[in-house]
Amino acid sequence: MSYVAPEVLLDHKYTSAADIYSFGIIMAEMTTGIPPFYGCSLNIELALKICKGTRPDFAIETPNCYIELARFCMHSDSQKRPTAKTIHSKLSEWYDFINRSIEYDEFDEVDEYGEFDDELDEFDELDDDADKPDNNLKESNEIGEKLEIIREFRAADIKIPELSLTLQRHTNVIYTSRFINTHDTSQKYHKEKSDQLNAIDEI
Repeated sequence: MSYVAPEVLLDHKYTSAADIYSFGIIMAEMTTGIPPFYGCSLNIELALKICKGTRPDFAIETPNCYIELARFCMHSDSQKRPTAKTIHSKLSEWYDFINRSIEYDEFDEVDEYGEFDDELDEFDELDDDADKPDNNLKESNEIGEKLEIIREFRAADIKIPELSLTLQRHTNVIYTSRFINTHDTSQKYHKEKSDQLNAIDEI
């Protein structure tokens, strides 16, 4: 249940967008090493919380861009989730320039702040091209964003492995797969929404 998209829990047809949601859940789990909603009973109450927007937490020092992508994948509206192609493109982009920064480190071509030489050279080129202020600003912002992403991933590589991970097994929780009654979940969810709307109308 912990990896199932909210629309599927509400008895809607399973689509590829549901797989994207599950990928977002796995992204969150990879930062903590803890299964999503660990310790919670995998029952209709948890299903309703998920349908109302509850999502797993991320480890401290997790890069903001990583969290944003994972939350994008876990969007309640399946139509607003990214495609697999978009996710692959973004992850490949991060891997490319982070890997490049590591290579520069190996050749001692990175300064003490982790800013590699060719990126700094781009700043110099921007200064020499004063006739295109808009382009300069855009390019400098893009370089700054890359450097920030590199810093955040490097910080995560140091901090996250240091987090203590002790999983206590809860005797009242079923950890194996079992049947999910999506019909009952859907009925209860829509009844609660209907009751809330009626309560508002009565005010």
